Amino acid sequence: MANIKVIIFQKNINTDLTKDQKLKIASAKADFLILPRFFPYFEKASDGIQQKESFYLDKILEISEYHKGVVIGGSIIRKIEGNFVESIPIVKDVTLVDYYNFRSGSTIGDLKILPQDGDSIYILNGARFSILPGEDILNPSNMEILKKEKIELVFNPNDSYNSDNEFTNYQDELKKFFEFSQIYNFNIIRTCGTGKINGKELTGRSFYTSQTGVKWKLGEVENQLEIIKTVNVNIFETFPN
Repeated sequence: MANIKVIIFQKNINTDLTKDQKLKIASAKADFLILPRFFPYFEKASDGIQQKESFYLDKILEISEYHKGVVIGGSIIRKIEGNFVESIPIVKDVTLVDYYNFRSGSTIGDLKILPQDGDSIYILNGARFSILPGEDILNPSNMEILKKEKIELVFNPNDSYNSDNEFTNYQDELKKFFEFSQIYNFNIIRTCGTGKINGKELTGRSFYTSQTGVKWKLGEVENQLEIIKTVNVNIFETFPN
């Protein structure tokens, strides 16, 4: 058994990190830092975000200069074979390791984002883990695959942009994700963003559920705050760093 330290960063997607936030992340010396979906997002999708993949990736690589673990997130709009896809960068040692491509389509501003296949299981920093962002985690076939592969750690960078759920349903959402943890034997780390996309305000709903319960959850009065929370996750199967 190994103890994996994870930083859950509920971040305003419209702003850069502050000096204090950078120092707090660096001092935590965690294995993983999880950023919310859509970070960094400084402009409307219709204003050419799809043409700035390198600019947004550089923002994530910069974080890896002072966080020496793995950085997962936020998300970047890319163009693959003429189609727009949304991808989550996985970064370590100021190097792009891989992208996770969203399996579920969405609409961001006036962009139609299409589903895209790719890897979903990774081994980094002594842990075998998966990423199921957004609505990808609501697809039972995705989770059944991970259960068969005996994945114990699942990261869920999420948002409230395309969701009809309100924060009043937060307890129902916690219950649902706890049931996922029980059924599939997952530790689920969820990180949400705050801020705005196309004038729509995002609601933060970050938490950590395991097979035994909700290990950490956001307070309802904290749904618009930037929060850095370090959690410890115990996993049974370990791998070399």
